[in-house]
Amino acid sequence: MTDPVSAAAAGVPYPFPGFSGLAYQAISPYPQIRSQAPANLFLVNADIAASNYEAMVAEVKSNNLHGITMDVNYTLSRATGSATPNGAFADANSSSIATQDPYLLLHLTNQLQPWDYTHQVKGYVLYDLPFGTGTRWKTNRDWLDNYLLGGWKIGMQLGYRTGAPLPTIMAPIQYPGWSGVFAQRNTGVSLSTGSFKADNPAWVNSGGAGPDPGSAYFNQNAYSQPSPGTFSTEKSSYIGYLRDLGFSDEDLNIAKHFRFGSEERYQLSLRAQFFDVFNRHHWGTPNLNMNNAFFGHVTSVTGFRYGQLAARFEW
Repeated sequence: MTDPVSAAAAGVPYPFPGFSGLAYQAISPYPQIRSQAPANLFLVNADIAASNYEAMVAEVKSNNLHGITMDVNYTLSRATGSATPNGAFADANSSSIATQDPYLLLHLTNQLQPWDYTHQVKGYVLYDLPFGTGTRWKTNRDWLDNYLLGGWKIGMQLGYRTGAPLPTIMAPIQYPGWSGVFAQRNTGVSLSTGSFKADNPAWVNSGGAGPDPGSAYFNQNAYSQPSPGTFSTEKSSYIGYLRDLGFSDEDLNIAKHFRFGSEERYQLSLRAQFFDVFNRHHWGTPNLNMNNAFFGHVTSVTGFRYGQLAARFEW
């Protein structure tokens, strides 16, 4: 729009002489300012960032109980607030935060946060093996009990969590000059594909042409472009009903400490550490680009078992 005639053709009032911009800019508050910032809508008197965290924690601890020292906890939680700790104004003008109606951000202070992990288990377990000098199982041969059998300790560090909310999927066709349009969730279509699998040898052996049906995390047909001139019914920047895959990890530590020499002045420590000991694979975030052939598919994976050996001599 550059004059009253083009404004009338667009169905909006012409805000002031000399205005040049898009129709939505003409009807925005303070169009003189808005016309100078075409990337996103300009918010006035935006709220301060809001953040809320609610949790229930259950913990099990022991200190050398039958040789076991442990601290394992379970957390049931919910993290809500504004899209980021930066607040609505920054979120509305951010290129990394998906927003459809920036004016609505003023009121979206209870949406899920990207670090909302509903269930988490963390902790460690240490066990002093009952062999050697001063324990129940010994040979009464000092050299054997001390240097070979005794002083061994096994430890395990554990970490598990459910998936985090995924960013809201953007529509394949965006409106020019608008901050963003969310894809429409087709409520009559199931999100589940029923075919997601961690390994698909049949697809690999056939040459792997095109997206692997087994890597489809959610049904592509569950989302569509909103009708022309309308917005999606999705409101929040993160999807509570669609989350990435969870995370599981176990690390193992085996160590031995013993003293020797005159008055036991020397100490030797041996250690073996194994990370991701069960060789778990952590699947990446599914592709959320509706214009991509791999939309809805998981195309990356991380995680592998590895270890290290160490020795330490002290005197």
